[in-house]
Amino acid sequence: MSARAARFARTAVVTVVAAVTGAVAFLPGAAQAATASSAPASPITLKVGSASPAGAFMPGGATKTITVTASNTSGKAARFTANLNGMADGALGLTERDYTFKVAPVHAPATSGVLFTQDGELMGSFYPKGGHFGNSFTIPAHTSYTWKLTLGITKNWPANDDALRLTVGANGYQTVKALAFTVGHRRTGGPVTERFTGGTTIAPGRPAYETLTVTNRTGAALNGPVDFWLDEAPFGGPATAVDVWKGGRWVAVRDGGELAVLNHGLANGAHVDYRLRVRETGAVKAGTKVTIEAVAGIANRGPISYGDLHLTARR
Repeated sequence: MSARAARFARTAVVTVVAAVTGAVAFLPGAAQAATASSAPASPITLKVGSASPAGAFMPGGATKTITVTASNTSGKAARFTANLNGMADGALGLTERDYTFKVAPVHAPATSGVLFTQDGELMGSFYPKGGHFGNSFTIPAHTSYTWKLTLGITKNWPANDDALRLTVGANGYQTVKALAFTVGHRRTGGPVTERFTGGTTIAPGRPAYETLTVTNRTGAALNGPVDFWLDEAPFGGPATAVDVWKGGRWVAVRDGGELAVLNHGLANGAHVDYRLRVRETGAVKAGTKVTIEAVAGIANRGPISYGDLHLTARR
């Protein structure tokens, strides 16, 4: 994998539950289910209050507080590990400049906490002061601990994302409560789309000519620079090659090579086209499937869209 592809590597799908039941983790679904089924039942119950004040987050505006109570319903001390998970609704991943977070004990031991970004999504926890991410509280029998979480959205929040989903879980998401917040005054959150049009086959001396169209349908301008490249292009191997029409001539695109950079971004509803040529450079067995993946991304926010071109080698 190229350095560029590694930086913007496609990640496993993360499911965020928009209801008050379910399981959320930074794991593929099958692994998540196996983890949940193999974990012993916990006597900890979790209560998550509504955010205060009510209403939408405004970037750079007031913070919201959320009260979290973990109760030990058993007759002996029990472990409580707090799990936090979240993501934005929209094309752009989050950075740690987009939000603020802190936690304070209401009726609980001294507490520290962290909420960081992982592949554009949120992951975090709170734990005994002096500890670190993943540490647990020990709650005495028939006792409840309560904390106050304070969450804010900064002016750096991308206008392309119009909502935030935050999930609070206990002991590996055995108990889960989820909250959904609107962000901003207008509806955005749509996708950046990538579409290939053109030929479907390649053969010796007969390349496929393609147009890659990238369209901003997020509902807000993409603030540049927006980087476009071909990831592992082409998957068909060293016997095929891709060129992009640039400056009045065909220019070779290396594996993982850059197509262009839109330094000034892309307006809402606008599109950009790239003319590509896929050709054989050696013997390719008839019937071989050649796949090229186009990727668009923004530095520090990861990939924002993907598009696949599937070709068949003919003789």
